[in-house]
Amino acid sequence: MTAKELLNQPWELNQKINDKLEKAERLRQELYGRGVNYDNTSHSPNSSTDALGRAIARIVDFQKEADEMIDRLVALKIEVEHQIAILDDRRYRRILEERYLFFASFDKIAAELGYSKKHIYRLHDEAVNTLDEKLRQNATGCPLTVQ
Repeated sequence: MTAKELLNQPWELNQKINDKLEKAERLRQELYGRGVNYDNTSHSPNSSTDALGRAIARIVDFQKEADEMIDRLVALKIEVEHQIAILDDRRYRRILEERYLFFASFDKIAAELGYSKKHIYRLHDEAVNTLDEKLRQNATGCPLTVQ
């Protein structure tokens, strides 16, 4: 796995979590708009409550799935943080942590660190390349020589 693939995993999982939570919220909003039908003229007296119960169960399922994904996200962020920690340059570590663990924009990172956005892009690329080299080095067990 490349450094970029490793670093993108938390963001991708975070997007999936957001999708689940958004689906749950949409269903919740639908339920508030629908209400409960108290008219006894429907063909089946339980059809309205059955539909309501199924919708509530789906909301609970979406929320449970999101909670499980959040647990995985926390573990994944810890794993990625450990990989980022192998970098010697603290600027590299800070940029990668802000970008891939806290999902900060390059504009925000540049402002926080007091660098231009262009310089942050350059440092980011160097950090990813350095991390990639270190990950390959750790996988093979021997130091790589740069030519």
